[in-house]
Amino acid sequence: MDLIKENKDNLTALWKLAGKKANAFHTNNKFDLVSVNYSEWPNRLWFHEAITEESLNTAMSNFIDAPSKLIVPYWNIYKSKTEQLLVNQGFKVQFGQVGMSLKLEKPFDFQPHLKLKIVEHESSAELWSKLFKSAFNYLIHPKLLMLCKEEINFFIAYAKDQPVGTAALFSNNKKVVGIHSVGVIPEMRRKGYAEDIMLQLLNLSIESKYEYTTLQASVMGKGLYLKLGFVEQFEIRNYVYNPN
Repeated sequence: MDLIKENKDNLTALWKLAGKKANAFHTNNKFDLVSVNYSEWPNRLWFHEAITEESLNTAMSNFIDAPSKLIVPYWNIYKSKTEQLLVNQGFKVQFGQVGMSLKLEKPFDFQPHLKLKIVEHESSAELWSKLFKSAFNYLIHPKLLMLCKEEINFFIAYAKDQPVGTAALFSNNKKVVGIHSVGVIPEMRRKGYAEDIMLQLLNLSIESKYEYTTLQASVMGKGLYLKLGFVEQFEIRNYVYNPN
């Protein structure tokens, strides 16, 4: 199994699903674009292959005319130096990630201290959105959660009755599940809650008979995922248009 492709496909399928649910997905033979004017996520433009001058020039008009700020991910999997084309056009890196994967085998033996509750109603979607904004400092609108909740499992993590974090599971095939949006609000960090959430998600994925899980790690989260056995696959550098 090509886990690099599976990782990328899971991520882009997630963006595409959210875009279609919000009637904000656009595609052509060179790139896909999602621009949801009431949410800061997913709002991305991603290329199907390595960037070329032609594809970037075609994308630029769509990018500049979009009603919301778009992020352009560049994954270093094409063994080319076309990333420089983005720099030359005035794009700058906003943040980096690492694509990682894990083969799912035996369940993890641990005693959870948190309870994961799935988002089902508007009130829990609003709470999830508020917690996520606190953890990551950008908005995934609760309206978008409600549109996607049948295909994406959004979880709120509770320490007793206190909501402390978020997570999501999404699968675009029967063998691989993607873990997304694992975050803990700042005042509840350094208590082991992120690891607790991850272990519960991994065990849920094993119970559901998935063979592999993928994710995209931030610098802050990478150490935890390595500890849990995840393997680094590729880098993602996320660009924003900044001509000044």
